[in-house]
Amino acid sequence: MNRRFDGRGVAISMSVWNQWGAEVARFADADLQATPAEGRWIYQHHFDDGVYRVRVEIDGHLAYEAMIPLQPALF
Repeated sequence: MNRRFDGRGVAISMSVWNQWGAEVARFADADLQATPAEGRWIYQHHFDDGVYRVRVEIDGHLAYEAMIPLQPALF
């Protein structure tokens, strides 16, 4: 994510719901630095196989929303 022109952090929120509609993960930070000192930010969470709805908002605006299927990978 690119930095803001004014140098301030961004408000970000991410929610993930499973195929039954239960929220299984949530992350929010009202002052996230777009490029942290370590070079990037990562939010880790274990997800079982299934279909998930993911929604990401940046500064109160919808940035991403989609259904994502997770299943075993060959590699």
